[in-house]
Amino acid sequence: MQINFSPRAKAPHTIDGLRTALEGAFAAFAPTRFELDLVQLTLGWTDGPRPDAFWTAAREPQGWELQVKSPFGEFETKPNSRAIKVNRTFSPDFLAQAAVRFYAVRRSAPDLAKVDDRQRLVDLLNSTDDSSSRRFSIVQAISNELVALTSSDGLDARRYLESVSACLLNLGYDKLWAKAFDHIS
Repeated sequence: MQINFSPRAKAPHTIDGLRTALEGAFAAFAPTRFELDLVQLTLGWTDGPRPDAFWTAAREPQGWELQVKSPFGEFETKPNSRAIKVNRTFSPDFLAQAAVRFYAVRRSAPDLAKVDDRQRLVDLLNSTDDSSSRRFSIVQAISNELVALTSSDGLDARRYLESVSACLLNLGYDKLWAKAFDHIS
């Protein structure tokens, strides 16, 4: 007689099980509005939680993974996977904050023609959620100024980030920082 003590692989969540897990995460991040399409297997929201925080709140449904779309239109893809495609969009304020944080680290505005700069912005956006985006008052004050000076009308995320970056360069980060510091102190 042979006894096998190895754990049995769990079966992947069904669509109904996936829906239940995702709806549990929706409640954890109220008041963010989520749009779920289980036919196309897409999920979207604006600003709100980081994708990894959302997936953790959903208890990482067995057999499924997230594929996150960047604001530049590319999806992270993994072949042969059961995936929910996440299209997280960003408000002008959120995008301006990412540009300010990029500048604070790199001491230059993002150049969206460069793959490395685009990837750094994607990393910044995916590592930021609503609560952390408002934690740094100097960043918030500079981004408020940039949002007031630029228009997002009819612009996608890439073109808006280009507009914000140009404004940041034209006005000067140090000048905006000094003005923001005076505003918050």
